[in-house]
Amino acid sequence: MARSFEIVSGNQRVVASLLDREAPPGFDFEATWRSVGPQDLVTLIYTSGTTGPPKGALHAHRVLLGHLPGVELPHDFFPQPGDLFWTPADWAWAGGLLDVLLPSLHHGVPVVARRFDKFDPDEAFALMASAGVRNAFIPPTALRMMRAVPSPQGRHTFALRTLASGGESLGIEALEWGKEAFGLTINEFYGQTECNLVVGSCAQLGMMRPGSMGKPVPGHMVAVIGRDGAVLKAGEIGQIAVKRPDPVMFLEYWGRTEATREKFIVDWMTTASNPFFSKAMVNRTWGQLFGRGLVNPVDDMHIVPNRGGVQGAQYAGNKTDSGLLVDATRKRAMPPLALPTREYMEHARGLWAELGLPALNVQAPWHGYTLDDWTDTWETFARRTTAGDWEMTGRETLKRQRRGLLPETPVRPGEEPSGD
Repeated sequence: MARSFEIVSGNQRVVASLLDREAPPGFDFEATWRSVGPQDLVTLIYTSGTTGPPKGALHAHRVLLGHLPGVELPHDFFPQPGDLFWTPADWAWAGGLLDVLLPSLHHGVPVVARRFDKFDPDEAFALMASAGVRNAFIPPTALRMMRAVPSPQGRHTFALRTLASGGESLGIEALEWGKEAFGLTINEFYGQTECNLVVGSCAQLGMMRPGSMGKPVPGHMVAVIGRDGAVLKAGEIGQIAVKRPDPVMFLEYWGRTEATREKFIVDWMTTASNPFFSKAMVNRTWGQLFGRGLVNPVDDMHIVPNRGGVQGAQYAGNKTDSGLLVDATRKRAMPPLALPTREYMEHARGLWAELGLPALNVQAPWHGYTLDDWTDTWETFARRTTAGDWEMTGRETLKRQRRGLLPETPVRPGEEPSGD
């Protein structure tokens, strides 16, 4: 077993040794590490808070080996000779730690480290080219920012072999952009802090369909279940669940016995009401506020006490809950963050040309696009608005109102809230 490691920073190399300090008298290193079992606690990772207050998920030693298939599959049978990994994801997050850093070190694959004051998509392209990155995990929000960089392949030479993303479905436009920019198919995967990398895609095996996160990774049993824990048939609506025992499943929430119990239906670990939507909203907030440098996390964010009965009402009774107040006012000149969809922008370009105005030099992104959490109902509402039929939407929305309900009353997907 190696007891030293090398830290490289620029031209400086420092060798750190595990033998720098003497062990206490009578301490048997060999016997100690051999006594550790796969079910023994190894780490605590907090959830992102997409479905409630952040909770500390306790994981066992088996979590690393359990993650390996979920990394190897979306990265086209990682590792391969010459592989070199990079991710903009923080190593304190499950995505950076268990999707990249530890699996790479397990396989002896180097990992590129680069800290951005704020995520810069052009610098990300430059880093991957200059470092010769071969494998990358890039969250969807960062990919959307990178899509706005004009002609990256014309300014950088990439050695990228695989690119994977997860947290929310990318959509066909992002996948097509990936082929154009990198000459490869972006594979996708899905999981939660409590049970990560359980679903994935692999274009090399033909396991790729736009809008889908893939299929269950070998070693995991994933299904759509009903309220009673029964596996539903194709076409039936339920929630994604993972069956225990599972090698990457958390042991429990730290100090939250009841929350741990509520996470399961029989032997199925549930994934809350709508994991794709909730994660998409968190990713979008991160991208628009922090990733674009619009908000300083120290100066522009303030914790405010929970105001029971309104925001956070579903957690009433827990006096430690709080809200997050963000000052997102514009503090400098900046480009627009939203554009009409392509059909409207193309119509505008046609009118521009008909009027004989100066030629346009269109640069991406020159039209808006959905972020994969846009429903058919919302599309109908939007089209009615542009057609002047907004009153029809208002009448339909009014019919859905229920009395006697507090704000944010939990509703299961596909159900209307009950009330008087």
